[in-house]
Amino acid sequence: MLQTKWRDSFIAIGRGVAADDCFQSNRRCIGPVTLFKQLSFGILLMLSIAQSLLAQQPSVPPLPSFELENEHKVEADGTERSDEAGPFTLTAFTLAPQSRVRRGRYMIVRCRVVNEQEQLDAVTLVVTVTGRPGEQFARKVEIEPKRGRTVDIPIPVSEDFLETAIEISCTLRLERDGREVLIEREGEAIEQKLRFPVDTANCVTGTLLNRPPRQYQDWEWPKLDAYATYDWVVATRVIAGHQRVTMDLESYPLPNDLVDWDSMDNIVIADERLFHNYAAVMAFKNWLMSGGRAWIMLDYIDPKLLNSILGPDQYLNLIDRTEITQAVLDSPTAFNQSDRNKKLSTLNSVKLVKIEQRGGEVTHTVDGWPAAIWMPIGEGEILFTTLGAEAW
Repeated sequence: MLQTKWRDSFIAIGRGVAADDCFQSNRRCIGPVTLFKQLSFGILLMLSIAQSLLAQQPSVPPLPSFELENEHKVEADGTERSDEAGPFTLTAFTLAPQSRVRRGRYMIVRCRVVNEQEQLDAVTLVVTVTGRPGEQFARKVEIEPKRGRTVDIPIPVSEDFLETAIEISCTLRLERDGREVLIEREGEAIEQKLRFPVDTANCVTGTLLNRPPRQYQDWEWPKLDAYATYDWVVATRVIAGHQRVTMDLESYPLPNDLVDWDSMDNIVIADERLFHNYAAVMAFKNWLMSGGRAWIMLDYIDPKLLNSILGPDQYLNLIDRTEITQAVLDSPTAFNQSDRNKKLSTLNSVKLVKIEQRGGEVTHTVDGWPAAIWMPIGEGEILFTTLGAEAW
């Protein structure tokens, strides 16, 4: 209160304000002599306090530091924390593009780790699921200095998982002097958390289709902008009572491990890229053997590339590639006579691959040539179609 009055009085006097107007609350007046005495006393008091504060105190010897004697902090689960500058950085943590969270299946989480050091080193990525404290899913990898690496970690989702979403977290750990150390930065663990909804779809279809048509300019004619293969896939899903949504794999690296295929029930292939990757072909074949189903459009894929996935008593031999505008479509397995011997007539030509086949069942023909062939592969099966999508 006194200091406030000092300040207000000094301002009022400097501005030539009458002493009677200095304090409106109590209507008291402070004369110049009294004010000077109070200011002098206050200044001397403040100088005395400042001198005592600035006086050097004898240094006190530091107490022993527990953290200095123990370089790593031990967590309850036995993991030790390290406060050193982060040698690794977790730059990305997400769900792999070929994966979904489905009950009774594996989900694949994808991590991107960067080695910030000048030397080769190994790091362990540990993923935990909220509500499952006794389980950890880990993978140890070596990374070149100043390089990054993408790591996929499969996590099983139980059939009796009742939640509508799953929450997971990822941490990085190092091995130093035979001990596992949790990497920290600025005193906190390098950790990322994610939450994903559980997919309740009855059937998940993956697609690896041909490239969509290019964008045409305004003056170009005719504009052939129909994406026939995609439209055909969507139409068959809608007729079967499923959603239009598919798992598009065209823009991502191919799934090279069997577990990468676990989220899919079936896949539609109209691109040869898969069959030029040996690891992807072997994973695809194992997925078929374990019950997967595939639809392969031979008007976009060379039958010679398929020999590695067919059985010993199965083969496809290419006779000719042609285009047709008129033909007769027949289905020997049709229940209704009205579905037999349908005539096809179109202004735009449609691709037809003439195939000689052995094994499987031919359910549709075009002028006597196989148009749809079903072949069993282990517990799974493949549908081969030889007629362009525009004709169906």
